[in-house]
Amino acid sequence: MLWGPIAAALLSAAVPAPAAKPADAKPAAAAAKPAKPAASAANAKAGEKKDQAAPSPAKEKDPELEMLAQSLIPSQRAAVEKETGGLAGLPRYRLDLELDPQAKVLKGREQIVLALKEEFNELWLRLPANAGLEEGSRPVSIVRVVAGGKEVTLEARDPGMYRLPLEPPLAAGPALVEVEFRAEVPELKGVGSDSTSGMLDQAMALLSGRGGEERGARHGTFGWSATSFNLAGFAPELARREAGVFDASPEPGIGEPRWGPLGNWVVSLVTPTTMAVAGTGVELGSTPEKDGRKRSTRVAAAVRGFALVAADGWNEQKQAVGEVQVRALAAPGHDLQARKLMDTAARALKFFTEKLGPYPWAQLDVVEAPLTGSIEAVSFPTLLLVSGLLTSPAKLDPRFAQAGDPTKIVDDVLELVAAHHVAHQWWGGVVGSDGAGRPALHEPVTSYGAYLYVEQRRGGEQSRRLIEEQMMRSYRLRRTLGHPDLSVDRPLIEVGGRLELEGILRGKGGLYYQKLRKLIGDKAFFAALRESVARNRFKDIDSDAVLIGAAGAAPNQAQAALALHDRWMRQLHGDEDIGASLDFENLGGGMKVDPATAKMLQQMIRAIGGNTSGPPPAVPAVNPKAPPPGQGGQQPGP
Repeated sequence: MLWGPIAAALLSAAVPAPAAKPADAKPAAAAAKPAKPAASAANAKAGEKKDQAAPSPAKEKDPELEMLAQSLIPSQRAAVEKETGGLAGLPRYRLDLELDPQAKVLKGREQIVLALKEEFNELWLRLPANAGLEEGSRPVSIVRVVAGGKEVTLEARDPGMYRLPLEPPLAAGPALVEVEFRAEVPELKGVGSDSTSGMLDQAMALLSGRGGEERGARHGTFGWSATSFNLAGFAPELARREAGVFDASPEPGIGEPRWGPLGNWVVSLVTPTTMAVAGTGVELGSTPEKDGRKRSTRVAAAVRGFALVAADGWNEQKQAVGEVQVRALAAPGHDLQARKLMDTAARALKFFTEKLGPYPWAQLDVVEAPLTGSIEAVSFPTLLLVSGLLTSPAKLDPRFAQAGDPTKIVDDVLELVAAHHVAHQWWGGVVGSDGAGRPALHEPVTSYGAYLYVEQRRGGEQSRRLIEEQMMRSYRLRRTLGHPDLSVDRPLIEVGGRLELEGILRGKGGLYYQKLRKLIGDKAFFAALRESVARNRFKDIDSDAVLIGAAGAAPNQAQAALALHDRWMRQLHGDEDIGASLDFENLGGGMKVDPATAKMLQQMIRAIGGNTSGPPPAVPAVNPKAPPPGQGGQQPGP
């Protein structure tokens, strides 16, 4: 996200509550007593009418579902009930957690309450905090598992993926899995704590062709730094299930955390009273514990995963966007940047609501959190974690003054990042997809969605400038460094680091939507965006929903749109469509250099990337074509 002005300056500088037990099944309402024999046909007819008019016994409400509904905005509760097939049918996760910030230990008891539609002899669970790590270095240890009242042993098939054998099988109907676990929260190294060091580290990583992250790091979404704790991916969750089969593929352990199947969460966390807690869903309140600590309870309905952040010393700011409360929580001294993030998130929430349809949840938290790998932000359902790169006051080393006003640089990136992650609340949250196997179904469209927000906010010229500096130059940088053009639609485990994420998945992939918009026109394009969400609310997709929406909105262009999708998402025409090398005479940020200096910079950067023999290596023209797009929509999970 920071390639344009910062990398240009670098190049120039180089020249000389305890979980409740599941409620017992309620007995069926007593059947109405049969009518007495009538004395006459007339009386019989009257009696028949009376029987027909008698109301059915009222169904007793589930108090836990009533609590969960509080995480939805009132105007969306009925719609979410309908679109999910009923909240009562979704897996329900109850977590009773205890954080010891001194010992850096998180203890938990979990209940997974299921309404099974068929018999199961196994369940597959994912545990992202352990993904990509060797045996002995996994932070979360499973102490005990009970399924159907019988103690069983989880089988670790791959770090982060576990099989739960069920003997005897769980019959159709209500079922309960109980898990006790203990986690040693790891310390986060290399946390991006301020605008200067973080941006320079990121730019240098990109220029050197690295830009990756340590396997299992997940940008620090489970770990601690100073007095802040990021708590995500620590509790077993059901694996995605499609067409009756669990997705048992390994957790990649790299990239941003993938969101799982829909579920309901009721979570209580015990912490010292000085710690503030934010996270997915809404907080119902906090109560004092006998030992002087406090218990915070949160609920979240119809979300694809759950995350928490707990920290000392946060300042909180709030604003309302219709029925939604947007909160910003950040360290003292970071109030101005936190306010900018909150305002941007609020405006983006309003923008995407208008363009895509309602945001269903009652809250959106934007929280300063320690993140690693020079990443600016990570999103979870109703929660944006933002690093110190964007929350600290803008400043820049004087050696890089040619890059321009540091506040302007940071604010440009801040808008893009916040809008991108708010867009994930629709593509990834409301509309689900396989974030590990098919990141191309949500990452490119959220990337372009951020530029749509900037266009509406700042105008088309600003949006086009940022597309050039971020999307196009990130692809050209890859090629200049000697990395090949690649297909956008590839599994996350094949993505080779940050540079590929920015240049291929978000850059080249995002540019496809710009080309699609030009092909079918604004009216059809924005209709396709809205249809892509409306058709798939609380479902999972297995193909590009915007492309399918475009075929309906612009039927005369359907074949051309399909060919365009194939070219940009599957085939390898990036050099022809975007450009194979950087323009070293115009490096961005208004900076221009003379031809001799440009040539020297070109040789230098190719040497950094290990390519000193001239032009970037050629790539094949076409990747094997994937099957024509289909359309998913099956609810995952048992």
